[in-house]
Amino acid sequence: MDAETLPYALDLVAGSGVCLSPEKRAALRTSLLLVRRDYRFEQVRLWGRLQGIRGAYYIAEGLGPDRVGARSRLYSLNCVDWSLLPPPTEEMVAMTAALKGRFQGDPSYEYEPPEKKEDAERPYEEETGSMLKEEIRLVATVHQIDKAVGIVPRGAYVKSPLGPVHENRNFEGN
Repeated sequence: MDAETLPYALDLVAGSGVCLSPEKRAALRTSLLLVRRDYRFEQVRLWGRLQGIRGAYYIAEGLGPDRVGARSRLYSLNCVDWSLLPPPTEEMVAMTAALKGRFQGDPSYEYEPPEKKEDAERPYEEETGSMLKEEIRLVATVHQIDKAVGIVPRGAYVKSPLGPVHENRNFEGN
């Protein structure tokens, strides 16, 4: 959902039971517009919300002039303060593949790597693995969800002769 039309889009989604408090809605719209200005994005979209045990992660996506180019993702715990997520790597996805269960809602929470649990029978050996932060798991999860279900309708984007890809103005609805 684009930051410009966020209040209208949230009204449309509210019929399915997904809704935010008026305070969260106001904070979200205002803060996303500030994120667009501060990070110099051309467009900011609300990617979604991942619910944890102690809190929720609100994920936003910033787009530059090239719509198919790299996307910057940010997360917030309170819909006001936003932090950039590092770009996903295959190593991050591989490290978090064995983790199961719900998110805690705290980006500094550390998970014990699965191979470390297997080595628990050998208590006198030196620790070789490091703890895995929930922020890395968040990056990998958002990347996997986007990769699995992200689609673009044919004709929605047009490549300009100068190189960047833009939204097709003829594709817009009324």
